[in-house]
Amino acid sequence: MAKDILGYKGKRVVVMGCFSGTGEACARALVDLGAEVHGADIKPSPVNLASFTTVDLKDPDAIAAGIASIGGTIDAVFNVSGLPQTFPGEDVVTVNFLGIRAWTEGWIPHLNPGAAIVSVSSLGGMKWLTRQPLLREFIAIEDFAAARQWYLDRAEEVGDPYSLAKEAINTWTQVRAPDLIARDIRINCTMPSPIDTPMLGEFRKVAGDAVLGAFAKAKGRYSTAEEQALPLILLNSDAASFISGVCLPVDSRPRGRPRDGRARHPEDDRRGGGRVNIPLPQAGGAARLASLLASRSGVGHCTVSRPTSDPSRLREGGGISPAPPASSRYYAPPPPSDPHSRPRPNGCSSARSPTSARGSSISCPRTTAATGSRACAPPPARGSLAR
Repeated sequence: MAKDILGYKGKRVVVMGCFSGTGEACARALVDLGAEVHGADIKPSPVNLASFTTVDLKDPDAIAAGIASIGGTIDAVFNVSGLPQTFPGEDVVTVNFLGIRAWTEGWIPHLNPGAAIVSVSSLGGMKWLTRQPLLREFIAIEDFAAARQWYLDRAEEVGDPYSLAKEAINTWTQVRAPDLIARDIRINCTMPSPIDTPMLGEFRKVAGDAVLGAFAKAKGRYSTAEEQALPLILLNSDAASFISGVCLPVDSRPRGRPRDGRARHPEDDRRGGGRVNIPLPQAGGAARLASLLASRSGVGHCTVSRPTSDPSRLREGGGISPAPPASSRYYAPPPPSDPHSRPRPNGCSSARSPTSARGSSISCPRTTAATGSRACAPPPARGSLAR
């Protein structure tokens, strides 16, 4: 008999968000793999589970009660719940990040050695490394109500709530990974492209067919719920026992070359062609998704700008202030730097204006055939998440 490399038989797992879509597909597959599957969601699941518990991720008391109701120790946590931008912004941020974080942190004391956690993020959160000061400030607030109020106070500044929540999931995943692996617990997340589930219709209302359709070009269709569930199952399995702190894109997009498949001309950068400015808009899911699409094209240069509508929160040299308290487990101190510019690898440079309401911008030359220089994303602060 072939070896069971996933190792779910007899394991006790919980799936948050098992009512429909990817969460339902994930729960079904885990049952078929022999796991003891306990589900939680706002609505009952159609899957034949070991138990089902109704949990509202907007309510911290309901979260604690759900954990107590399931009880016992757990080998794997799957976080698949989420709301689209058609819901109120504070609910989107609360369910997609604050509730997921509270649910997960509540389970950590009950996880067996070798346990694993995986959360569904999104390609909508792919710019998390460009907004680290703001995201670190956000995730440093561990109190549920205070974190929700932080969003309400800064809703205009931080922009699309869905993207903010997914960027926070990515940041929290990578920040928590070192502490958890020391306890033999792994944590990862996936960043799916649009999925052919009922929620796709809600995203279409916000972004439109033109933007969403671009993510279907690689294979001529959107991914299925099963295609997104299987990577979650892999990441929490024995087969991925040496993988932690990963934000995994699941979008079928080829990597390591321009999207059109052509080698870059050696003089593309010298000619000044292929430069795109990618703002991080303060509002509008469609505009933000469009900017994310632009950032994934094979351009010669990119400029990423971080706006803020509150000049009082711009410190000299750009950035967001104040920094989170050094006592927070999520805090990473910023590097010392000249307030207006600092050198970056491979010719990258950062220029900041203390008077600009747009905050900062980063110019980054991508790989060219002439120099073989390595493509360079904007690096985060010292002690942060880059791997």
